[in-house]
Formats: sequence, C-alpha cells, structure tokens
Amino acid sequence: MVKRALDAGAHGICVPLLNTADDARKLVSSAKFPPQGKRGFSPELAIGKFASKRTGDYLLQANDALVTIAQIETKEALDNVDEIAAVPGIDVLFIGPFDLANDIGHPIIGGIMHDELKAAFDRIYKAATDNGKWAGIYCNNGTEGHEYAQKGFHMVSIGADLVDIPSHFDNALCMARGPIVRIAPNECSVCDPQAWKEIYAVNAGFTKTDFYLTQAPNLSPHADSFTQLDEKKHTFRRRMIQHIFTFKTVLDNEKYIDVVTELFMQRMAELADKGTVFDISEWVHWYTFDVIGELFFGRMFGFLRERKDIGGYIAAVDIILPHAIRVAVLPKLLWPLQILVLPFSAKLRRSLSVFKSLTAVSKKLVDERVESGKGRPDMLERLLEVSREKSPDFDITDVYTESYTAIFAGSDTTAVAIRSALYNLCKNPDAYAKLQREIDQYQAEGKLSSIITYAEASNMPYVTAVCKEAMRVFPSIALSFPRHVPKGGRNLCGYYIPAGYRVGVNPAAFHFVKSIFGEDADDFNPDRWFRSDAKEMERHMFQFGQGSRQCIGKNVRAHVTLFSHER
Repeated sequence: MVKRALDAGAHGICVPLLNTADDARKLVSSAKFPPQGKRGFSPELAIGKFASKRTGDYLLQANDALVTIAQIETKEALDNVDEIAAVPGIDVLFIGPFDLANDIGHPIIGGIMHDELKAAFDRIYKAATDNGKWAGIYCNNGTEGHEYAQKGFHMVSIGADLVDIPSHFDNALCMARGPIVRIAPNECSVCDPQAWKEIYAVNAGFTKTDFYLTQAPNLSPHADSFTQLDEKKHTFRRRMIQHIFTFKTVLDNEKYIDVVTELFMQRMAELADKGTVFDISEWVHWYTFDVIGELFFGRMFGFLRERKDIGGYIAAVDIILPHAIRVAVLPKLLWPLQILVLPFSAKLRRSLSVFKSLTAVSKKLVDERVESGKGRPDMLERLLEVSREKSPDFDITDVYTESYTAIFAGSDTTAVAIRSALYNLCKNPDAYAKLQREIDQYQAEGKLSSIITYAEASNMPYVTAVCKEAMRVFPSIALSFPRHVPKGGRNLCGYYIPAGYRVGVNPAAFHFVKSIFGEDADDFNPDRWFRSDAKEMERHMFQFGQGSRQCIGKNVRAHVTLFSHER
C-alpha cells in the first residue's frame, strides 16, 4: 500500500499505529529506493506528479524529498518512541492525540487534556528533535495549530474535513454565493427561510435520501423512525410510539431524571470540596448517557457511579461517528469500504467490537425487564406496552431498536447542548452574571424547590434564553438533512432544481442567517430572545429538524438540557 500511494504521485506517506522500531524500519524499506529501502521503480505515475522531472532527477531526489511520517498514537509506540525516532529514513513523528489519549487511559473530552498526555507530547517532541527529525501533531483548528507551532512543532493540522466542510464552508458559501449553493454534482445546500419551509413541509414530496440508511441499527425487520425512508411507513410507526415522547410523558418521567441529576450534583460537590480540576464536558456526557439508561433501560449505565467511560462506549462513538458520516455521503460504498478499511484500522475494529457489546447489553436490559414482568411506568415500559398491543407491526425487536436508538439520538446530542451552554457562558461573563443573578433571585424568593422541577426552571426567562441560544450557536447535528427533489423538479431561491437532486439545510449555517436572527447572529447573545421577533426566530430553529420528520425525542432532550443547566 505504501508503494501504491507513492507510485500514484503522493509526496509522502503517513502510517498510523506504528508501534516499534521494527515497524519504522519496514516503513522506510517500503518507502525508499535502494540502497535505503526496497521500493521498486515505477516512474510513469510518480514522476508525472513532479512536473518536468526526468527519470534520473527523480531518482536522485526521491529518497530525500518524499516525506516518511510515523504516527505515534499508542502506549506501545510511546514506550518505544526514542528507538523509532532513531531509525534512519523516518522524517517526522506525528502525534495522533485522541488515539494516544485513549490508549494511555486519559481520553480527551471537551478539549481537556490530562497532564500525563501533555507529558507524552513533550516526550515525543523531544525524541524527534533529539534525533534531528520533525515533530507533528493533529490539531482541530488554527488556534490549536498556532499554539503548537509556537511550541516548536514543525507540522500541524488546522482542521478536519468532517467538521469544516459541512459547517464552516456551508456558512461561508451561503454568505458569499447566496441562499443556495451547489456542493456536489447532484446536491445543493440551502440557507433560505422560504425554501427551508418548502423542503421540510408535511406532504411536500421531498423524500429522505439513502444518506440515512447507514445510520440504521438493524436490530429489527422494521426501520426505526429516523432511518425509515418510506413516508407512509414512517407515519404508521410514528403514530404507534409518538405518545411515549409527548411532553406530558416526559414530565411523568421527571422523577427518574431526578435520580441521575442528584448523583451528578453529588459528584460535582465531591470534586468541588477536593478542589480538583476536572473535565466538566466529560462528566456531562456521562450524565446524559445515564439519563438515557434510566429512562429507556430502567437503570443507569453506571458512568457517574464508576466515574468513567463504562466499556469505552463514548470513546467508541467518537471514533466511529466520523466514519459513519463519511460513509453516509456514499452509502452504496458501505460494504466495499468496510472490506477495504477494517483490516487496516485496529482502532475502528476495536470500536465496532465495543458497539456490539453495547448492543448486547441494551438487549439484555430489555429482556430482563420482560422476564421480570410489568415494571415501573418509564419509557421502556411504554415501549413494551406498544409491543404487546401492536405486534407483529411493533414487536420486541422494535423495542430493542427504539431503546438503542435513544442512546445515540439522546445522549450525545443532549450533552452537546449542555456543553454549548457552559462553554459560551464561560466565554461571556456578562451573560454568566445575568444568569447567576436570576438564579439567586428565584432562590431568595422561594421559587425553587430543593429538587428543582422542570416547571420551575422553564419559568426562568434568562435560563430559557441561554438554553435556546446555546442550541442556536452550536446545534448538536451540524450536517445537512438531505431530501430528494420530487418529480417535475422545484424552483428554490430562484433556481430550478431537477428531480432527484439532493437538497438540504444545515443548521450550523441556517442558525446564523442575519435576516432571521439579527445582525449579531454570529455572537452568543441570550438577550436576542427578549426581542419582539423572538417567536419568528424560534420558528426557524432547526436543531430538532422540521416537519413530520422532526426529532421525536426532542422533548426528552429539551427537558434534560433545561433542567440540568439550571441545576
């Protein structure tokens, strides 16, 4: 594979999960021509990528010019880093921070790095420079890249295609080109309020694309409400279960959320008493996972109790999600890509194994409830009631599906919303102070119970405004929700879009349209929700989707976000 990439004209090769000096020597042998290595000569493609180089010139400079990069992203590689750095022909030691963090037992969550991980970075940097090699590191953005460049790193990244392309560029393109932008040969990104209503309106004829098929849990012969493409089947299924997700049902289950929240607050108090610096983002994710466990499986998964990522579930989500989204862009390539990628990606194989474990655990918890007879009136019991009444249209496998779907549709998205509120409050001290004053005032006036209810929290205007603004500036799903243009085509934003084209709205761009959210749309400003056009802005919030396909669990997420933030 190394030879194939270089012969195709690549100017270098970067190999992941390189663990030993022997691995490094094998890499050099594959990448270099004799006498340094054993790479065979295949000039046609490679030389063609180097403009007018003659064969002799190419051979003379290839070993020096082509960059050979060893990724250091495991504990084993860290232990052997000095030996790896000393291997002749290795040009760069490149740090894979997330994989390295997971492998040494200190995952990066919310951007917070453990001191041991920082020390590992320093050790890798020193090994590289001591041996006359370059040091590189993966960074999420330009700010991080600048920080590591200032520390002396020679090679840094400044972003990831998964995040930058769908969110930043959608927004920038809409600003530069207008409300509709062609982002692929057969796909347009739309950022217009009128077109938005038409695309997602009930019975508008815009149908879901195969983008959604790769997200299916495949635990039942019936598709879940999110991945079902057929409108009639979706309506039929949604009618069977929508009563489970009503606002009243969520309020009836508030007592189960209370149990998790009390444990969360207990853990926060323990850390505060010790004066311990901790990653609140990590704890928030554990909290939302345990809330979903309590509601849909009858018990917490144990993240808060054990104070860690049980089973590595969250780390697995972080690894698999980028791959899942990339595959969703080309769903027909799902199986070919799995066949090609899985044999060479140990971390992806481990993550898929963790997912299978989570699937088994979730099914086991549902089966335990069934065997024990009728349980408490939580959301799992309501799903089981539907299975008893509606089988075979909705059977036990559908209970598995909806409960399992709730883990990913509810835990990660809710955690993102809470994190956004906390992060933006910390960056905006004026908003933080206003929020604190409102909470103190309501507490002094006796309007808050010892266990604060959702009703009490939702009556606090600034708390509510902060939550809305947090979900506006950082929607949990920063991707388009694509639809097929119906037969006959449609005119959108003054352009004719042919039938079969994909069109969609990305909330990460749409939430910043200034004609809707004001000239300060780029800023975090909860005060916007006290303006006269607040209801109009709220009608254009897209964090839960729109129309008949709107997120069925939005009341659960909104409830937990508001309730937890106020607490």
